[in-house]
Amino acid sequence: MRSRECAVAISGDAAITKAVQMPKNLSDADLEQQIEMQADQYIPFPMEEVSYDFQVLGPSEKDPDMRDVLLVASRSENVEQRVAAVTAAGLVAKLVDVEAFAL
Repeated sequence: MRSRECAVAISGDAAITKAVQMPKNLSDADLEQQIEMQADQYIPFPMEEVSYDFQVLGPSEKDPDMRDVLLVASRSENVEQRVAAVTAAGLVAKLVDVEAFAL
């Protein structure tokens, strides 16, 4: 194998996933800012101990002025452990996903 890049996954019970609604008229930068400001409402850990990301799912079926956004978070130690393991194996983690979504 020539590539040293890999993806790793967090188990579903170590991740928090939450679908949230955001106004559809927000720019990408504004959406990111809103998620950052509101993430602590959905994550039951101190934000400095959490790694999180989000993905826009599409228009909301419930409200045409909103869009559904998937927020995923895990304790940073979970992410760091997996990255350290692949680094020790001489690889570079380019992506951290949730097992159920990776399947």
